[in-house]
This record gives sequence, structure tokens and C-alpha cells, in this order.
Amino acid sequence: MITAKNVSFGYEEAFHLQDISFQLERGGFWGIIGPNGSGKSTLLKLLSKIIAPQQGIIELEDRPLKQFGLKELAGKMAFVGSEAQFSFPYLVSDVVLMGRLPHTGRIQSHTDRDFDVVNSVLKKTETYEFRDRYIHELSSGERQRVLLARALAQEPQIILLDEPTAHLDLHYEIEIFQILKLLNKQDQLTILAVSHNLNLIAEFCRTLIVLDRGKCREIGSPAEILTDALLREVFRIESRISPNPFSKAPAILLNTGSPGS
Repeated sequence: MITAKNVSFGYEEAFHLQDISFQLERGGFWGIIGPNGSGKSTLLKLLSKIIAPQQGIIELEDRPLKQFGLKELAGKMAFVGSEAQFSFPYLVSDVVLMGRLPHTGRIQSHTDRDFDVVNSVLKKTETYEFRDRYIHELSSGERQRVLLARALAQEPQIILLDEPTAHLDLHYEIEIFQILKLLNKQDQLTILAVSHNLNLIAEFCRTLIVLDRGKCREIGSPAEILTDALLREVFRIESRISPNPFSKAPAILLNTGSPGS
């Protein structure tokens, strides 16, 4: 679905993403992890054509990403950030309807098909009951599900998420990833998510990309690459990996004792 070949990008002298290569298969559920400043958000910007590689190439469905116009790309790929600010009191249904823009244009009227899609994604994200409420009246977790619904209204084949649960409590964090898992399984939606919650990523993602100081350190399943040594070297934490007794996914147990204790 997406292929990155020897991709590099730099912000003057401050940071460089170096020689990144991977192939994201259709229907995959991938996670990107790494410490602050490792290049996670920069990689998402490259994959969504917000910025262009300085070296290497990114392909979507075997076509160079640079060949896609923004409208065509928006019909194939959607992006969800950590949280959006709304200065105007939009109704939830109107916020989600904004996701139909790649299919309707700016001046065309909406069709029954557009409203059917909106109602469908509201139900999939469990936000249908909020459709007639104003977006600023909702909690952070509820708003984030609405933003996910807006992205799904584009009818994308792939969705990129940059810290989608950064401002949420644990209940809403789990809820967002449960919805993503269902969309991945039922609709074959290809998902690539950045998160600092390593246990959540290990629980839901099938493949991880580990970035460290702008380089790709590891690519593989959570069980393969999440090791005590990697967490010590990349994240500078002391831990033990133990299977989650409920799901058998690798769970990170932190050693929070003071140095030398």
C-alpha cells in the first residue's frame, strides 16, 4: 500500500530523518514508536505529503506520492492528529460532513450519499448520539472520536494517526484503539499510528517501526522487537517484558526505583 525507499529529510542543522525504508501492506495495523525527537511526526508528514523527501521516494499503490493531487490523495488517505481546536460552534454532524470535501468539492451541494456516509461513520465511531450537539460541548475523548469520524467520512483506504490519544484518559485511549481495531478487521482499513503509550501500541498493532535519533532502529512484531535491551537503549528505561495475562501481548513492567536501589 505504502512503500518508503531510502527516505531522508532534514530541518537545516537541527534534525535529520535518515534512510528510512519499509513497506506497509494493505490491511496492516502498524505503530510508530520512539522517544521525543526521534522523527515520528516528521515521518507521518512525509507519508501524507505535507513535506517532501529530500532523498528517496515514497510510493502509494506503486505510484510516486508526488504524482498525487491533494484531492486524489484525500480520497485514499486521511490524517488524525492529537486534537483539533474549533473557534466556531459547529454541530458534530457538520464537522463530520467536512470529511466529504474530497468527494463534493467546495461549492457542490451534498447528496443523500454524503449524508449516508456521515451517519455510517458516526455509528462506527459511537458518536451518532452526539450528531446534533456542538463540538465544543463534548469531552476530549468524545471530540477525538468525532475527528476520527470526520477522517473516515473521506472513505480512505489508509489512515495516519499522530498521537490520537495524547490528551485522553486511559478509558478513552483504549476505546479509540478498540474502534481502530474493529475498522481494521471489518473494513480492512490500513492503519499507521504514532503513540507514546507502548503498552497500548503493543496490544493493538501487528507491526512496529522503532525510530531512534532519526534512524529506523527496528521493524517487526511487538513480540519480536520489544525487549528489555531495546527499551533501555532507545527509551532509557529499565523494564521487564511479560506477556499480558489477558491477551498474551507483550506488556512492559517498569522499574521505577531510584538509581542504584
